[in-house]
Amino acid sequence: MSVDTKPAPDAKTLEKVRQLMALAIDEEASEEEARSASHRAIKLMHEHELAVIPKSALDDFRRSVEGVKALQAKAKESKTENMLMGLAIGAFLGKKLF
Repeated sequence: MSVDTKPAPDAKTLEKVRQLMALAIDEEASEEEARSASHRAIKLMHEHELAVIPKSALDDFRRSVEGVKALQAKAKESKTENMLMGLAIGAFLGKKLF
């Protein structure tokens, strides 16, 4: 099974989408300007497979990633502790048995 992935959009494309979205909601823009900017932003987002998500969802995602990283670090520490404990017990038993 292959996954079809596109390269990440460049900074210029992201900035263009941001500008178009800002124009689309600008109260000083004419209705036609706002509609045109909205359509162009949607077209670029579709072409580059971009999505708009609420900042709160992005913040939740970042916290989740930080939590996973913390768990990974803790698991790594735990594995190291267990390995060292195993070595110490092995060395102790080795001296007692042999």
